[in-house]
Amino acid sequence: MIKNAVSVIDDWSGGQDTKTPILKMGLNKSPNMRNFHCAGVGNRLMRRGGFAKINSSAVESDNLDEYYSPGYQTYNYSLRDVSTYTQISQGFKPNTSSTVTKIRLWLKKTGTPAGTDTLTLVIQTNSSGVPSGSAVTNGTSSTVDISDTLTTSYAWVEFTFTTNPSLTAGTQYHLVLQGAFTISTSNYVQWGADNYDIVYANGSMSYYDDTTWITDNLYNACFEVYITNGSRGNDGVAVWDFASKNMLLGIFGTQLYKMDKNSVGTPNGNWSAIGGGSAWDSYTKLLLHCDGVDATTTFTDEIGKTVTANGNAQIDTAQKKFGTASGLFDGTGDYLSLADSADWNFGAGDFTIDFWIRPNAIGSLQFLYEQELDDNNTIYISLLASGNLDFVSYVGGVLKGYYSNATVLSNGTWYHIAIVRNGTTGYLFVNGSKNNSSENTAFGSNTLPDLAVSLFIAAHNTGGSAFNGWIDEVRISKGIARWTANFTPPTAAYSATALAITSSRYWTFSDWQSGRALINTDIGLYTYTGAGNASAVSAAPIGKFLVIWKNYAFVFGIRGSANNGQSLLDI
Repeated sequence: MIKNAVSVIDDWSGGQDTKTPILKMGLNKSPNMRNFHCAGVGNRLMRRGGFAKINSSAVESDNLDEYYSPGYQTYNYSLRDVSTYTQISQGFKPNTSSTVTKIRLWLKKTGTPAGTDTLTLVIQTNSSGVPSGSAVTNGTSSTVDISDTLTTSYAWVEFTFTTNPSLTAGTQYHLVLQGAFTISTSNYVQWGADNYDIVYANGSMSYYDDTTWITDNLYNACFEVYITNGSRGNDGVAVWDFASKNMLLGIFGTQLYKMDKNSVGTPNGNWSAIGGGSAWDSYTKLLLHCDGVDATTTFTDEIGKTVTANGNAQIDTAQKKFGTASGLFDGTGDYLSLADSADWNFGAGDFTIDFWIRPNAIGSLQFLYEQELDDNNTIYISLLASGNLDFVSYVGGVLKGYYSNATVLSNGTWYHIAIVRNGTTGYLFVNGSKNNSSENTAFGSNTLPDLAVSLFIAAHNTGGSAFNGWIDEVRISKGIARWTANFTPPTAAYSATALAITSSRYWTFSDWQSGRALINTDIGLYTYTGAGNASAVSAAPIGKFLVIWKNYAFVFGIRGSANNGQSLLDI
C-alpha cells in the first residue's frame, strides 16, 4: 500500500498558477516539479451514470515500451515547410527486445499539404547520433493519408507495418518522419516537440536537407513506441470519481487503489490499495469491510469464510468509517455468526482483534465479539452500560485474561477498538490509546479456550445483549500482535499486499460494491456491468500522481510524464 505524506507545494515554476498552495500526494514515482508546465491542457471532466470519467480522449497503454509525453509539448517542429526540413527524426532506445506493433506520433497539419499528401515513418539504425539512412528490416510503415487523418489540432497519429519489425532493447534507433507532399511555407505538417524540459535521455531530434542529417539537441518530439510485452505497458495512472460511491478509484502502475471522500465530497487524501483474498498476509483470518448495497444482508469476508447475517443485521450506506457502507445492528437480535474455526483458537499465542464501532444507544450490556460454550468457558469483548469496554476469557470458570478500558464511549461517534495479546501481556486500545487500559488478569502463560461453537459478532450467543449501532472493518489476526504501544488508528480500509491487475478480466460494478479487484490489463478500456449505474468507460487519463486541493483534483503526468498537468472540475 502506498501511503506517502501529503505536502504543500507553493511554487509551480513555469505553471499557470504559481502562488496557490496545492496538496500533493506522490504515488509510484517522484515527480520532477522543477520544470512543471501544462501547455495545451484544458478542463475536462465527464460525468455519466454516477461516476465521473476524468479525460474524455482515449489513452492506450498495453504494450507501450518507450515514449515522450505530449504533456511536455511546447514547440511545433515543422516537416517540409522549407527545404532544410525535408525529413525530421527523433532518436529512441527500446526497453524490450521484441516486435513493434505500432508507433504513434503527436501530429497536426497547417494548411492543406499538396501533391501526394502522405506520410511514412521509417525506423532507421544509428550513425554517430543521427539516422543512418538504412531502415531496420520491415521498418518502413504503411503510408498515412494526411487529408484523411491529420487535422489542424494535435492528435495521436498511428503508424503500422505490413510485417512488424523487431528491435533490440537498449539499441539506439531513430524514428524518421517522411512526407511526399510539396514543400510549402503555407502547407506542411508539424510534430509536437519539447524545447522546454529536454529530459528524454535516449535520443533527440534531427533534421535532413536531402544531403546531411543535423542533430537538434534543443528538441525532443512526442512519440510512443508499442512493442509486444513492452515494459511500460501499464506505466501510469487512471483516476475516476465515483459520485455514487463517494470515493475515487485510481490505478497506479499495475495496482488498484481507492480514496474515500467525506460527506461534502472532499477527498480525504488517503489512497489505500484494494486487494484480493489470496494477497492478504498469513495472519489475517477474517476481514469484513462491511461494504455493499444498502439494506442487503451479504457480509463478504475477504479471506473467504461464510458469514451469516441474523435478525435484521444489514449493510447500511448511510454510515461508514471506510469504503461504501458499514454493518447496521438495531440492538434486538441482530448479529453476524461464523462457524467454529481453528482460526479463532488463539491458544497461548499472539493475536489481534480490531474493528470500528459507532454506538447508537449506550446504556446496557452489549456484546461486540463472543465465542461461548457456557458461562465458564468463553471469550468476549463487551460494551458496558457505562460506555466502557471489557475483554474477558474464562476456561473452566477460571479467568485467563481480563482487560478493561476506562474510556467512556459516546453515541454517534466512531471508535477504533483493538484487543491485542503480545506474549504474556495484553492491551485493550481505544482509538489507538491504551492509556486508560487496565490489566485486571494478565494473559501470562495462559492458554485461551478452544471452543467448538460458532463465533458471534454484535451479540451474545443467544442473540441477546445485542449491540445497537454500526460496525465496520472487522479484522481477526492470529499469530501477531499488530500493536504493542499507542498508535494512530487506521486512516483507510485495510488492504491486501498491493495487488497486481489481473489479465483478461473485467472489473464489474458488483466487484466495486464488494471491494474486489478484477481489471483488464488494457488501462484504456474498462467495462462496468450490473444493476443501477452500469456504464462503459472507454478512456482514462494516464499520469504519475494526483493533486488534491479543496474540492478539486488535478492529475499530473499524463502518459507517465512527471511534468504534465491536467486540471479537473469540482469533484
